This record gives sequence, structure tokens and C-alpha cells, in this order.
Amino acid sequence: MLPSLPANMPVNSVMSAPTINPLFALVNKGAVAMLEGAHPLGGLALATDAPTDELLRKPPVDVDAPIVTRRMRAHIASQAAYQLAVVFALLASGRRRLVFNAFVWMQLVNQINCRKVNERFDVFEGAWRNPTFLGIFASEVGLQVLIVQRGGVVFDTEPLDANQWAACVALGLVEVF
Repeated sequence: MLPSLPANMPVNSVMSAPTINPLFALVNKGAVAMLEGAHPLGGLALATDAPTDELLRKPPVDVDAPIVTRRMRAHIASQAAYQLAVVFALLASGRRRLVFNAFVWMQLVNQINCRKVNERFDVFEGAWRNPTFLGIFASEVGLQVLIVQRGGVVFDTEPLDANQWAACVALGLVEVF
């Protein structure tokens, strides 16, 4: 039987760095600590979208209906499977330096995916009209670049070259499609 989630835990928290913390302890302890501390930024970014007219026209959900729908469970499972496959493939291929950056990019892109929990596939709809979301997302990207390129001993990271960055970002962007 699976453990239940605390009532106040946002759905986007289900697949985060602390969830697979033991895996990352093998890779980079400083990076894990940073991920656990930065996680609230993702929740804050997701909480800034104003409700759309379409959403407000929907009938109320039954009080006994599960908060996490079947589609959400399928999305969470597919994201978890993809992310674990990528992490294990990078570890198996000896590309340990890429694991942390690729994982963070998968989380950043998944943050965009989590903006829409209905049957719609346009996850970017309305994102460009939300300056708070864009500002938080840009801050997270900037922090990631700074930590990887200049984090050194403090975050136990080494700078990556352009090809390594492109690979990490591409692995994250796969989750949008």
C-alpha cells in the first residue's frame, strides 16, 4: 500500500528531488540540498495563474472526487518513469556531471506541464500573460546556470560546456512533447 500524501502537499510536489533523494545522494549531496531548498519556488510559480473563464464555467467537482485524477496519476507515473530512465541512463553511461543539470531541467519543464491539469495539451496557454510565473521561472533558470557554472565547491558542481548544456536542456524539453 502506498503512503498517503499530506493534505496540504501540492500535486506538483509528488515527483520532486526529495522523492528520489537517495538516488541523488549517490550523485551530488550539495546539489540535493539546493534542490530541496529551491522547491518552494516551483509551487509559488504554479500558484500564480489566475483562473480562466473556461475554468470558472466548469461545474463544481463532487466533494468525494479524488484530488488526483486518473489522468494526473498517469502523468505523474510517465514523468517519473522518464526521469528515472534518463537519470539511470546518464549514470550508466558515466555522465555523472550531467545528472544534476538534466534532472533540474526536467523539473523546470515539468513545472510548465503542471500548469494544466485538464484534458488540454497546450501547456503554454496563458503562460506569457503571467509575469509572476515568468519571473519565477526565469529566476530558477538563472539560478541553475549560476549554480552549475559557478557553484564549485559550495554546490559540488563543475561547469558544463555548450554541448553538455544543450543535451541537458533537450532532455528536459522532451517532457513537453
